[in-house]
Amino acid sequence: MNGEFELTPTYTLKQTGKVPELAFELQVYYSYGDDPPPPSLLQCRINGQDIPIERSPCFTSIWEFPVSTYAGQEVELEFVLGPRTTLFFDIAGFTSVPEPSTWALLGLGGLALGWAIRRPQR
Repeated sequence: MNGEFELTPTYTLKQTGKVPELAFELQVYYSYGDDPPPPSLLQCRINGQDIPIERSPCFTSIWEFPVSTYAGQEVELEFVLGPRTTLFFDIAGFTSVPEPSTWALLGLGGLALGWAIRRPQR
């Protein structure tokens, strides 16, 4: 092999399933580096349509695919993983949009905290 690596073939992973009702994005762990992987190495498709990839603001090896337009729908999810010498890939899960009641409780807690701080001390 003269110091060259043999690349693995391209893999396609498909599954049909329902995107959760409040899903906002699909998070995938994919070890690649600092830049988004090129389409030749990582693609996500829903019902045959390419989904754009974005880096997670919190984790360097987590990549996000927006799926809110498919929330609550039955879809065919497909990943195309291109040739690599090593490959680490895992679906980290869906992130959800908080329900309105969650925001209401958070707001009430903030108001109660503000009221407690502003109350005159005896």
